[in-house]
This record gives sequence, structure tokens and C-alpha cells, in this order.
Amino acid sequence: MRKILAMLFALVSVVAMGQEVKVDTVAADSLTADTVKADTYVEQEGMTVYAEIKDHFTHDPVKMRCVTLLMAADSAFVDTVPTYYENEEDYKSSHLYKVFKEAGKYLFKLEADGYQTMFVPFELKKIYKRETLRELKTVYLKPVPKKNEMMLDEVVVKAQKQLIKNDIDRIGYDVEADEESKTQTVMEMLKKVPLVTVDSEENIKVKGSANFRIYRNGHPDPSLTKNAKEILKAMPASTVKRIEVITDPGAREDAEGVNAILNIVMTDSRTMDGLTGSMTATYNTLQHPNANAFITTQIGKTILSIDYGYGGMSKRETENSITAQRKFIQTGNCSTTEGIGTNKGNVHFADINASYDIDSLNLLSASFSGYF
Repeated sequence: MRKILAMLFALVSVVAMGQEVKVDTVAADSLTADTVKADTYVEQEGMTVYAEIKDHFTHDPVKMRCVTLLMAADSAFVDTVPTYYENEEDYKSSHLYKVFKEAGKYLFKLEADGYQTMFVPFELKKIYKRETLRELKTVYLKPVPKKNEMMLDEVVVKAQKQLIKNDIDRIGYDVEADEESKTQTVMEMLKKVPLVTVDSEENIKVKGSANFRIYRNGHPDPSLTKNAKEILKAMPASTVKRIEVITDPGAREDAEGVNAILNIVMTDSRTMDGLTGSMTATYNTLQHPNANAFITTQIGKTILSIDYGYGGMSKRETENSITAQRKFIQTGNCSTTEGIGTNKGNVHFADINASYDIDSLNLLSASFSGYF
């Protein structure tokens, strides 16, 4: 361990000066503790975060293909992260190291050939001048299961059940295991899901974008996608088992410009009989009325939502006037023509969505929308 830290301090000092070197393990051994401490304090600006990377089962070092630093809030790219790997008979090590100059909430995205991609969240609340190194817990990567093989989940103490689960193509939040889900709505629980943000006006973004779709039990749900704010504010969190952010939507969604999918997995007793809705109306000084009403209901396994909008164009709003003047050169006479017209009218819009949950693998849905 002392050998690893000595090598790391030597690397940090050189990186801070903007130089690129090849690590010499023999030279690293020759550094004394006083020399390392002095060099690091003078040359380094910021804090170095360090973490070892090992195989989940063998605890051998893992050679990384790519480690990326992301912002935890919206998964925005920050920087690539340097890694070190050595697998000699007398010395084995694999670790990442990154110099931070700003505090914040971050994610390490770890990718290695033959292993599942893993996201490691961490937070730097404050960077102290004399704290030059902070070591994270060892990261254990799980190999990708081979064909006809089954990978057993790790043993977790029930009193400390992990709420966030990382898979190859998604990050899940265990709503059912969260005690607060018994008294809160799904909208409130979304604020705890990684890569999901909810602002003060309850607008939802996934991976920093408002362009996402909502699935229910792994199937598209148009009514949830179009009216997410109203439905999720009224849906009890106790009816939800977990919420997943699917980070790799697939070719079909990519072609339609969808950046991510928010999958809401309901509990086995997922009936939520009831009615919820909202209504808004406006009227401006141009005598222009607007109205919108939204209603959704669930009866057993059937969900029906209706969205209706009305916009009126008044005589005052559409009134226009035309004035034309002509002068005849030969006679010197002038003629003036004036015209006044209006184009008042009404516009109606309706959107109807219905879905029936046949079973856990099949969902029947239908939708209709139009102007009249």
C-alpha cells in the first residue's frame, strides 16, 4: 500500500506541472515520505481522489478500458480519468486517480473489457488545502455473464439494503425499500433517483434532457409520457416497486431522438382505482379565451386519460384594416379605398389515451388525437 501511495504522489506532482512521464516503479520506491509530502504540497492544486479496482470474485486487478468523470445531476461529461495497471508476480495493482479543484457531486463511469459497466457516485463537500489525497472504497467490477451461466447477486444485509442498483444498461432506485415511499408520491421519490432532476416547478429531466419517454412495467405508456407531471404528483409511491433510468434506450428510440427512458415498475398489487385531473383557463385583454382540462382514471388494469384544449379567436384579436390610395396623373383625381375585416373563430383539441395491462409482459394501448 505504501508503494502505491508513493507512486501516486509522484504522478500527481508531475500532472500538476502539466508534464507527461512514464512511471518508473524503482524510482517510486526511492522516494522518502518527507520528499513526497513536500513536493505534493508545493506543486499540486486541489485534491486527488484515489480508488483501487478489482475483480468482484477473484479480487485481482482489472485493466480498465475507459474511466469517465460525469456530473451526478445530469450525467454531463467532465473529463477522462487516468488509470494505472500492473500485474507482475510480486506486485499487482489497478487504480484510478483524479485531481479535483472544485467540490460537487460526481459519478465515475468504469468500463473494462469483459466486465459490466459500473457507475460509482461520490461527493466532495469541501476541498481542504492540506488534504491532498482522499481514498475511496475499493471498486469491485462484476464480469459479464457468459452464455448459459447464471451470476448470483451479492449478499446484502437487510438492515442496510442498497437502494440504488447499477446494471449494464440502467440505474434503478428501489422505491419499495425506501421507508419514505409509504407517505410520499412518485414525483417526490423521483428527486432521489440518479440522473433524474425535478425543478421547483416540478418539470422532470432525465440525463439533463426533457426529451425522454416513460415506460410502465417495461412497456411504453403514452398517457404517462404526455401528462407525467399531473399523473406522478397524484400517484402514491407505495404502488411502485422501483424506478429505473434506462441509459441505453435502443435503436428505435435513438432514431426518434429519445435520450433516455424512465421505467416505472409497479408492485404486484398495482391497482390504483381513482380519478385525478387538472383544469386551467385564461382570458387576455384581446378577448382571447383559452381553456385546458386533463383527466386520468384507473380501474383495475385499465388506464384512461383525456386531454382537451380550447382556444378562441375574438373579433377584436383578428380585426384588420386596409387602406389603398390611387392618384390619376392625367386628371389629377385621387381615390381612397378602406376596408375592415375580422376572422374570429374557435379551435378545439382532444387527446385520448387508453392502456390495458394484460400481464407483466404484455400491455395493450391505444390513442387518438386531433383538432376540430
